[in-house]
Amino acid sequence: MNVEGSATARGVAELVLLAMLLVAVVRFGGGGEPVEGDIYGMWTGTHKNKAISLNFAYDGVCTITLVRLDNGSEETIKGNFMLDFSKDPIVLSIKNVPQLNHPLHTVVRFLSEDTIMVGYMAPRWRLRPVAFGAGNEFRLKRVKHPEGSS
Repeated sequence: MNVEGSATARGVAELVLLAMLLVAVVRFGGGGEPVEGDIYGMWTGTHKNKAISLNFAYDGVCTITLVRLDNGSEETIKGNFMLDFSKDPIVLSIKNVPQLNHPLHTVVRFLSEDTIMVGYMAPRWRLRPVAFGAGNEFRLKRVKHPEGSS
């Protein structure tokens, strides 16, 4: 093979490698649709005179902490969470909550990598919100990525 042919082959190989890299970035984390791994970590915000934090752990446990802003009283509940990314908005269910005699059901939407909107939490599946706009939703900001991630 001559020098010119070798340079052309190398250029084609570089283009193929770049195309593969672009496909991988778009498919596995270069933005686009949220995936399950995007929810993990600590999210905080305020709503109706309460500071709210949701911590989604890798073991499938969600810890919800509510602190009343007027008197500082705190309530914490934990349960196993499940997300259905095939729905729009994303459906979030928190079950096996020992502090309650019922599960919690709501919807979630990613507004950005570090901001989510959460609808009001209903005790029954059929009572959960199916869309945003009723005025009962709240925004949470990511304050802590889970350990082992960037």
